[in-house]
Amino acid sequence: MEQNERIIAMPTAANLLGDRELVTAAVHVAGAADATRAVQSVLQHYPDLEQLAAATVNEVAALPGLSSTVAQKLLLMVELGCRAQSRLAVRHGKVVSAGELGSTMIRHFAGRTYEEMLILYLDVKNQIIKQETVSVGGIESSLIDQRVLLRKAILYGAAR
Repeated sequence: MEQNERIIAMPTAANLLGDRELVTAAVHVAGAADATRAVQSVLQHYPDLEQLAAATVNEVAALPGLSSTVAQKLLLMVELGCRAQSRLAVRHGKVVSAGELGSTMIRHFAGRTYEEMLILYLDVKNQIIKQETVSVGGIESSLIDQRVLLRKAILYGAAR
């Protein structure tokens, strides 16, 4: 097996790879003619992968070793990774970060024409004990008795 094939054949261990290895695999999959040069230029210009996620196809295609097609494929892979990560805000029943949870909730409630109060009861490790819709209201408000909410939190043994 060639070295390029070996890097690409490790999708189950992708979370163990560093940025260089991930960019190398992505550039190979995207079909860059000079992968070594492409990887070097991507990592030099975008040392933080968040910057790469914000780049345009034209900006990435202007880098040495990258064509417009390769840049487009690379950014599609980055976007796929960003979307997958954003959907992991509640990962395996655990809240990872407030920002990611907020983004997930925005998508969850998008398009609703009514107010809804969704409660996540968490333990001390931010693992979800229970997810519950406790109130559905009109277009402007949703009512909930705080005593009922606190009683349920105590009943479920929630810490947060």
